[in-house]
Amino acid sequence: MNSNINILLVEDEEALGKIMTARLKEEGFGVDLFLTGEGIIPIVKKVKPNLVLLDILLPGKDGIEILKELKSDPELKQIPVVMLTMLNDEIRIAEAMELGSRGYLVKGDYNLDMLAKTVKDILIKP
Repeated sequence: MNSNINILLVEDEEALGKIMTARLKEEGFGVDLFLTGEGIIPIVKKVKPNLVLLDILLPGKDGIEILKELKSDPELKQIPVVMLTMLNDEIRIAEAMELGSRGYLVKGDYNLDMLAKTVKDILIKP
């Protein structure tokens, strides 16, 4: 059903990333998991995913910095990005939304079904 839709997931907690990947694959999405933000911009340029799920707190380069780069690149700015965060930090969330994030999910406040619904709402047009 959705196998031609590819998601790039950047999540430094490997166990959580694998669980999220498995759930999205159950929905028929293709998912590429990356554990660090370092070097992710060239990967996005190469893969051209339909959606980027991006953790804010990453080793090396944080998700807000990556979001700024994605949205300032004419080739990549149209790719929807959903931020993932451990902290319900209203300032960081507001910053992400102002920069062009299509949404955010606070870890602990959402479950895998909510993740799948968020992805479907963004990617699957009725």
